[in-house]
Amino acid sequence: MRQLLKKFIWGQKNRPAQPPSPGVLLSRRRFLLAGAALAYVGAALVVGKIWYGQAARTNWHWFDDRAEWRQMDKMGHAFSSFHCSRLLGALLRWAGQPEAQAHQKAAGLGFLAHAPIEWLDGFMPAYGASWADLLANAAGSGLYYGQAALSPGHCWLKPKFSFAPSPFAHLRPQLLGKNWAEQLLKDYNGQTYWLSLAPSGQMAKAWQQHLPWLRVAVGHGATGMVRAREGQNRAAGHQSRRRFLVGLDLDLAYLREKTDLAPGWEIVLAGLEMYRLPMPTIELGRPVAPSKSN
Repeated sequence: MRQLLKKFIWGQKNRPAQPPSPGVLLSRRRFLLAGAALAYVGAALVVGKIWYGQAARTNWHWFDDRAEWRQMDKMGHAFSSFHCSRLLGALLRWAGQPEAQAHQKAAGLGFLAHAPIEWLDGFMPAYGASWADLLANAAGSGLYYGQAALSPGHCWLKPKFSFAPSPFAHLRPQLLGKNWAEQLLKDYNGQTYWLSLAPSGQMAKAWQQHLPWLRVAVGHGATGMVRAREGQNRAAGHQSRRRFLVGLDLDLAYLREKTDLAPGWEIVLAGLEMYRLPMPTIELGRPVAPSKSN
């Protein structure tokens, strides 16, 4: 378990002196296949229940949703695809795949893992399969593979996520979520997607020497969305807008690499690596409320 967690740290260079025996690698591969199958089926059941439920079905079709939800759903696709590929890359290396092959296969599998969602979407009467979603999935897996291939010792850009319940979910609970768990997936008003940046090389030598655990994160969110398209929002009396944010971020991967933690705590930190913890943040171009005249 500890070796697997160490491989999940981007660019971990410390390798065991003695590689695992063929018997151990075979056991790991069998465990990986069985575990991946169970996890995939479990995730499909959970997502299917939350997103699709008892919804009616129609003939399979494409749907152009590029103008919906201020593209927040596309960011979610890229985020999910990146971290799915990242996890698969760690698992494949743990199971004995050479690093370059593991990154290639992980990027492809991370993209393919999301294909069933588009297949199911294609049967939904209110929307359908989206080629824009597929491009977002490819962007997430491509961001993983590009960094793994070009900068194997350092992750420059790491997608992260944060969420806070919004005041809009109760206006359309069936669409935006009836409870916190559903809103986490459905309410784009409460979601923010970040790119956590950590420069490397000579241009950031002082940074890496003195503050290697600190990153800068840029975020994108949106608010005021009760319906998918802006024209629909205006007709319903709402005005949506994008939110652009800049803030600090903790590199939990660095902390996890440099500290000797129990496996349980390493698992916790590995999960938290995908989440941007509350840190000092400013919103760029935030509208100023008009002052009240006496």
